[in-house]
Amino acid sequence: MSSLLYVGDKKRVLNHRLIFASGLPLSCPFGHPDAVSHQTFSARLDQPYDRLCQFTAEHAPYLRTLMQRRATALARLESIAPELFCEEIIHNLRRDARKLAPQELDKALRLAKSDIHLICALSDIGGVWDLEEVTGTLTRFADKAMQAALYGAARETCPEGLAPNQGTDLPFLPGLFIIAMGKYGAGELNYSSDVDFTIFFDPDTAQGWLGKAPSRMTSRLVRRLVQSMEAITQDGYVFRTDMRLRPDPGSTNPVVSTPGALIYYESIGQNWERAALIKARICAGDTVAGQAFLSELHPFVWRRSLDFAAIEDIHAMKRQIHVSLAHSGFEAAGHDVKLGRGGIREIEFFTQTQQLILGGRDKSLRNAQTCHALDALAQVGHITPNTSTTLKSCYRDLRHAEHGAQMLGDQQTHTLPEDPQKRAAIAALCGATGLGEFDTQMQRIFEQVHTAYSALFPQSEPLAAQTGSLVFTGVEDDPATLSTLEAKGFKEPHIFLKRMRDWHGGQVRATRSDQARTLLTRLGPALVEALSSTGDPDHAFAVFTRFFENLNGGVQPLSLFCNRPAVLDLLVSVLNTAPRLAQSFSSRVSVLDAMLDPGFATPLRDAPKAGAQRLLDCARENPAFEALLNTTCRTALEERLRIGVQILTDKASIEEAAYGYSALADAAITTLAKACEVQMHERFGPMPGDWVVLGMGSLGAMQMHEGSDLDLFTLYRQQKENPDHGQPARYFSRFTQRLISALSAQTPEGVLYEIDMKLRPTGKAGPVAVNWPAFAAYYQDKAWTWEILALCRARVIASSSRGFAWDVTAFIEGVLHKNRDAKSMASDVADMLDHLRNEFAQATPWDLKHAPGGLIETELLSRYLRLSGDRQATQDNLAILDQAHALQSGLLQTLRLCLPATAFTPPFPPSVQKLLARRLGMGDFGALEIELLELQTTVHRLAKQTLI
Repeated sequence: MSSLLYVGDKKRVLNHRLIFASGLPLSCPFGHPDAVSHQTFSARLDQPYDRLCQFTAEHAPYLRTLMQRRATALARLESIAPELFCEEIIHNLRRDARKLAPQELDKALRLAKSDIHLICALSDIGGVWDLEEVTGTLTRFADKAMQAALYGAARETCPEGLAPNQGTDLPFLPGLFIIAMGKYGAGELNYSSDVDFTIFFDPDTAQGWLGKAPSRMTSRLVRRLVQSMEAITQDGYVFRTDMRLRPDPGSTNPVVSTPGALIYYESIGQNWERAALIKARICAGDTVAGQAFLSELHPFVWRRSLDFAAIEDIHAMKRQIHVSLAHSGFEAAGHDVKLGRGGIREIEFFTQTQQLILGGRDKSLRNAQTCHALDALAQVGHITPNTSTTLKSCYRDLRHAEHGAQMLGDQQTHTLPEDPQKRAAIAALCGATGLGEFDTQMQRIFEQVHTAYSALFPQSEPLAAQTGSLVFTGVEDDPATLSTLEAKGFKEPHIFLKRMRDWHGGQVRATRSDQARTLLTRLGPALVEALSSTGDPDHAFAVFTRFFENLNGGVQPLSLFCNRPAVLDLLVSVLNTAPRLAQSFSSRVSVLDAMLDPGFATPLRDAPKAGAQRLLDCARENPAFEALLNTTCRTALEERLRIGVQILTDKASIEEAAYGYSALADAAITTLAKACEVQMHERFGPMPGDWVVLGMGSLGAMQMHEGSDLDLFTLYRQQKENPDHGQPARYFSRFTQRLISALSAQTPEGVLYEIDMKLRPTGKAGPVAVNWPAFAAYYQDKAWTWEILALCRARVIASSSRGFAWDVTAFIEGVLHKNRDAKSMASDVADMLDHLRNEFAQATPWDLKHAPGGLIETELLSRYLRLSGDRQATQDNLAILDQAHALQSGLLQTLRLCLPATAFTPPFPPSVQKLLARRLGMGDFGALEIELLELQTTVHRLAKQTLI
């Protein structure tokens, strides 16, 4: 592939031969000035110096301003070797650091940076230096500027702690050192790059100057250092700084202790941090302490053997930025030459991922510079020589284009402008004959790089969304990822990326292990798709965050989601629409396994008692009482999840769901009642009679919802042939108390049900087990009207004797069909409703139970009409009541599934509004509200007419 040619390309080739002949490292072109001191800048050009300056000023506004401001340096450059000029600037900077006051030093740093910038730009555009010489010069100056700024900051904050250095180097603070990272660490700084660095201190060595408040001392030092480097004055700035590559930057001090850093890297350090440390080197401070620290990090960076999870995570680092070629082209206009497809980052990842996997055993691969590392990979046969040559050529051309974009305005940009005029200026600075040639060449480079990159780990699954790339690691938001998330409907993608980086950093319990973080990386694209499908991914992610961060461990659920993406989709839908349901299993991830059961998706209408039967079957397999409790609770939770999901996905009607919940409760009560009977027999002897568990309220009416409590009590009948056996009242009270405890106890699997026994004849104050003769006598002569109405919903749930169950059922039927005084009943019901209205005078229509015309009023009126034979008991009126009950019961069922009771008042979340309207067969939520109000008004009016 032919590379882009700079203005002075031929002369540069000649200069390369001279430097190669002298054996100088290209990354440090001015390290040995004698080798090229006889060659002045103008002597190396193939055009007049004035013409180069004019050409540069015409195409780069920033450089034009710089040449005007630094006219003296511009004039001097013509007649001196640029290497010698740079050496002179650095020598003067070292001298100034020792002599000048801190504020004067800051000014000297900025003027020196302007001169270095001017020399590098003209050497680059004129073809005097190649890429490595330009980036090496910028890097060496950055080192000297960092050393001078650190010395100046130390003189100002803790001068007594400075120790003399050998030779001409500046004094330093013992134990404190700065590590250059990224392109700065590799000696590859671009023209307007920031400098990535981290600062560490060895507390033992630094103890003498740190004092008793090391964090305060180091914070002052860092603030002054950063101010020296990046504060913008009339003389400009030195370098923008970035310290986010330190361990856990969100929660650590800017200066990190070496023991703390080692603990971090050894425990939760990530593979992207290993990749970053490939380029790490000491650039300032106590070099002895710094080298010792880097040596201790070697086992973390260069592992002789990698486990499966580590290799998978390294593959995942690569796959995160792999995007299908079908999604967009490689046009130059608007393309990010660093982060875009076929850009610099792909070459760096191509190199670094292989270094991480192979460099532990082969030291020849441990090279910080990208092009040298590519050579090393080719030499040992891991990539072909052609691939190495192609990627190196592309890398240099991309960096030249990046420099051209940054020279226009000294901005840290990596994007080729969409404006043709600005892009043409970059093309000219890169030596292209025209914009068309430049665009064509850049597109070819992008395609070549991405082709080579796509061939890396080809067997791995893609980790990109269908609309773009997704990168969750690192310390900053990836622009392409932000665009992908915005296209997916995220309004605040920065929040999503920040939280994902926190999770990848092991900051929650679920991602403390390497395996969990690797699985999270794999899961990223599927999670984005699932969140996007909800229509409000920001809200869905907020709810998913509460679920995920509540987990005690992440490997099991993340493995499940990776292997069964449909489970993740379903979970996100449940979390987003029904957070109340989600709370029931958020701390018990094993419940999610129920989603894998083949019967989970079977519609309730096809097997209405399947869940109840599964509970009974599981109970038979675990007869021991404690195991039975846990099994019953776990199975019930799984079945309630199944019913709830079928409600949310419209696979179950309101009636089918109510029946499913009730049948499940029947099975739990029956199972635990029998188990309690066995326990009582073992401890207190045989039962002194028969018993039944009588269900009342929604349980008795088979109209239970998610979260319904159990209205029940126990009836017992003493054996006639042994009336004095063991105080039966006490015996059955103990039995009932055991049953209540079993149904409501906190188990490792959670709580099964809440229990309500206030509907028993004696109310809250009486015994929990009711004697059968007393029950029968009470309901024959003494029961209040409200108790008779409550008996309409009574049903035998479990019993020790089928005959006793039949007797109780027949008795209840007889009581309900007994002739009654309609006027007396009407008066009693009217009093009950008046009391209800007074107590809940402020009830809104969405207080579905207590509102005028709500469920309580509807049910009382309906039962009254059916029992009294009132003339108002027409088919039309009963149909209205049934319709009102069905609507409000359906609403309550759905709301209890989705929201906590305190949130039953609008406005509801949009997802809940849509669900309510869909479940009740309405076109939209507004129409549903109108229908609800009209039915409640009709019921309330009918009650007034009936109960006059």
